[in-house]
Amino acid sequence: MHDHHSAGGMNLMPLWVQVLGTLILTVITATHVVHVLTLGPDRPQIRGWHFTHLAMNLGMVWMFAPWASMPGEARAWQYIFGALSIVVAAWILTQFQRGIPVNLLWVPALIGMVAMTYMWLQHRGHGVAIVTYALIAYYLLEAAAWAQGWFTEQCGRRSSALPYAVGPRSGTAAELAGACGPDVRISQAASALVMGYMFLAMDSGASEFVEQAFGTGAVTEQTVWAISGIALVVLACVPRPVAARERESVAA
Repeated sequence: MHDHHSAGGMNLMPLWVQVLGTLILTVITATHVVHVLTLGPDRPQIRGWHFTHLAMNLGMVWMFAPWASMPGEARAWQYIFGALSIVVAAWILTQFQRGIPVNLLWVPALIGMVAMTYMWLQHRGHGVAIVTYALIAYYLLEAAAWAQGWFTEQCGRRSSALPYAVGPRSGTAAELAGACGPDVRISQAASALVMGYMFLAMDSGASEFVEQAFGTGAVTEQTVWAISGIALVVLACVPRPVAARERESVAA
């Protein structure tokens, strides 16, 4: 069983969290499997995008599951995601060299591959605190972006202030509108939150902070900060409808 905590900190991966996380990630993985299997061959980019997230969620299911990962398994997963990071980055750079922009959604996909590589490195005890906290902050922002519909696109436009594509301006980026349906929005927001939590759970400083916040039986300064942070995350990640913004995007 996982035991991600320091000697003076609280265990942030008790059995019930492992089981709950495994169930959530299994459902999310299933949604990506459905998309990969049902999308036609004429939409290779959307299938590829879903495949990257399928791989991410499989890796997280393995990490969250109640059984413990052996060092060799952790190293293997690290190499797998390192290779996927190189493949996705090379494809994006190739598109740029051809003068073709890529859909913005490929950027968080690439970050996800790199983050999973680092997560398995952290799992082996080689994490760096500043990198871990930066990734926690990023995944909280990504969860909010999915929940609020900031990534949603319609007719070649993003229904928020985020850009539709990145890279050269001379070409047209492939639409990934199929990646932005309500099921994917919710699953991506949940996946980002789980990613952030896993980084948090594997950091010794975070486990000590949680112990001071909730493990002493008294209301401390850490308790106030922790509850305030949780409330902020909940408010930011409550899904909101995006139909109105989609209509505005189409009208524009």
